[in-house]
Amino acid sequence: MLLKKSKKILSLLYVLLTIFILGAIMNLIYSSTADKSSPAVTVFAASSLTDSFTAIGDLFMANNSGYDIVFNFAGTSTLNAQLLHGANADIFAAASESQIKVAYDNGFIDDYTVFAKNKLVLITPYDNNKIGKIEDIGNEGVSLVLSSEVVPSGNYSRKTLLMMEESGLYGEGFYDRVIENVVSEEINVRQVVAKILLNEADAGLVYITDVTDTNKDRINVIHIPDIYMPEILYPMAVVTGGSGKSVASKFMEFVLSDSGQELFLKHGFETGIK
Repeated sequence: MLLKKSKKILSLLYVLLTIFILGAIMNLIYSSTADKSSPAVTVFAASSLTDSFTAIGDLFMANNSGYDIVFNFAGTSTLNAQLLHGANADIFAAASESQIKVAYDNGFIDDYTVFAKNKLVLITPYDNNKIGKIEDIGNEGVSLVLSSEVVPSGNYSRKTLLMMEESGLYGEGFYDRVIENVVSEEINVRQVVAKILLNEADAGLVYITDVTDTNKDRINVIHIPDIYMPEILYPMAVVTGGSGKSVASKFMEFVLSDSGQELFLKHGFETGIK
């Protein structure tokens, strides 16, 4: 047990160090381009928004000539670290309210708006037969991948597991048994998906929006009952120190428009939360 705790601490320290290093690197990159005049609006967005925001950006630019949207996708805690190290952004879109409140507490935003909602699912490699139902992730010999608990997807995953244990339906010590099976903690949810696609673990907890047309034929999806689902909200805000506030506000309005919300629905998000 002591060895397990030591490994968990080392894993968490590794994730935090990686976030710090990424923040420092992005600070250098953005600082080097800060003086260049550009009509681009820089959007910092959670990695789970990659597909949907890319589509939103393309549609926005098609409908608004003369504007350019530049995306920086990463784990939400990494994005917060980048802002803290001086990286330039016009919009911050997070995968949790707690993370965007960190940006608020640090003075990077004045207010935020929730624009979408998500859910967790369990995924397994297509040819893996160890996992047939959600409770199997607590079985001995199963290997599980989660996002680190310092990023929203990892935090949500642990909340789900705790709710399952508290239900009393999955056996005594369910949460601890599952955590014992964690072989890797990733810095963002996209890396959890990658591990499963590479067959490096038996299962992983990800967002339902991470199951896409490009990977759905290579994984199995096991849905989690809604009663064990934490509220997964996506907020966004205009960054106070950004260089393009008017265009940033225009982009936010587009995200909340009927056209923008329809795109989120197509990518598996829930909407209607304005």
